[in-house]
Amino acid sequence: MIKILIIFIFISLSFVQELTDDMPYYELVKKEMTVINNGKVSEGTFLYPHLKKSTKNTHINLSKLKSIHVEPVMAIRWSSTGFEMVPIQTPSSVLWITPGLKISAGTYLFDPHLNIWIYAWGRFNKHSAYGFNGNNVRSNFQLFQYSPQYSVEYYNQTEEPKNGIDFDESLGGVALLNPKFDIIWGKFRSHIGPSIRSNIHLSRNTPAYSQFRLHLKPVKKLHMTFMLGQLNSGIPDSLRYDQLYNDNIEIIDKIPTVPRYISMHRLDYLISDKIRVGFWEQVIYGGRSIPFEYMNPLTLYWSAQHKLGDVDNVQMGFDLEILFGKNRLYGAFLMDEWSLFKTLDEENNHNWFGIQLGGSRVMEIAGKQVLFTGEYARLDPRIYIHRFEINNPAHHLYNLGYWSGGHSQDIWLSATSFINEKLNFTIYSQLTKKGQQDVDRIYGEEPINWMTGIINERNIFGFEGNYISKNNLRYNIKIQYLDTQNLYNDDSVFDVTMAIFYNLYQ
Repeated sequence: MIKILIIFIFISLSFVQELTDDMPYYELVKKEMTVINNGKVSEGTFLYPHLKKSTKNTHINLSKLKSIHVEPVMAIRWSSTGFEMVPIQTPSSVLWITPGLKISAGTYLFDPHLNIWIYAWGRFNKHSAYGFNGNNVRSNFQLFQYSPQYSVEYYNQTEEPKNGIDFDESLGGVALLNPKFDIIWGKFRSHIGPSIRSNIHLSRNTPAYSQFRLHLKPVKKLHMTFMLGQLNSGIPDSLRYDQLYNDNIEIIDKIPTVPRYISMHRLDYLISDKIRVGFWEQVIYGGRSIPFEYMNPLTLYWSAQHKLGDVDNVQMGFDLEILFGKNRLYGAFLMDEWSLFKTLDEENNHNWFGIQLGGSRVMEIAGKQVLFTGEYARLDPRIYIHRFEINNPAHHLYNLGYWSGGHSQDIWLSATSFINEKLNFTIYSQLTKKGQQDVDRIYGEEPINWMTGIINERNIFGFEGNYISKNNLRYNIKIQYLDTQNLYNDDSVFDVTMAIFYNLYQ
């Protein structure tokens, strides 16, 4: 009996539990290829961050303790179009420098044979970008407004030189982990849904936000998820400013904002190893304390908000994924508002829907596996917006769901190949159209025609390659052609981006 217990403890210690919350796109592609090749739906394809067994860490550890990792972070990036960072300064040559630090630690809780682990992590990245055609960048622009790859909480102009901006990000949290559950409290990016790029439910395209997340696996085929998060509304809280901060002239531009929150619960069921279906409901609200009804994972939010006055923004939907052969098909549906008795009324219906369809296929070309992916999203002009601004599903003005927001259409095609463990490349095309949204017309019962008025377009054809050296430096090159409309100073731009990363993936 003692020998069996020793073996069990040894096995438990050999597979330390931790979370993955920082993965580059090509690693997500690799995970999807693995899922397709194995023919089994994985938690990692619809829930992020997700649980994983720790692997050998080959980065520099500044700590002398094996159980604690303190790792340096560095990135140097240059783009001939300025990473599409500031729309009115695109294109412009921009140099982007990022030093940072990562800290993580994990150990079993109480007794190793319980297989409950406590895992803590933190990341801090300091960003500075210079260029912008030698111009100052005003501090009231939304950065990366039309680019889904990046997002920021805030930025400031640099003191010297004047043609630069500084911004930083701090993420981290603590988690209790077990094969049957994980409980996370911290600040991180949630990404929930079947697409590794962007989802109509929740996407990593927003900045990180503080949240509590509970994920349970009571039986093998069932996943239950609850999340409560705090968002930035961007709405100045003038009352609080007048009462508490108006005597300090140094922070006159740093007015506090009205709090905004999100409550979400979700149920995923694996019909078989190859088929998963998920149902979710979430509510966005703010300007007051969190109602107890929205803290209850088992409460139907659609019903609860009736009792609370019908002033909040309830969204619901479902998604699914199917594996067959060397293929993966997925789809998602979002319902922002629906009136049963007006469903067939073409002029006055309340059918505010969003859909997302996608598929991937693994093929072998010249002895190498290639993942071909296609994805289509169409989002009604009236979704991702609300009668009351405090209830908009956004964080620092970035959409919580699909990156392009309401009244948009997005098409993505790509092919990714891994030449070996150190070299990979992706060829891709993205075609995006974005129309206007007018909350007064939406709630004034006026018809809104699809893709009429001023239309923003962003069409990209590109190539991206990554090479990981023996010392864990990642060399990245991206070459792309942008054909745009109503976005930048030049409609047609040829972009070259070069970067060196160490321990940083975004």
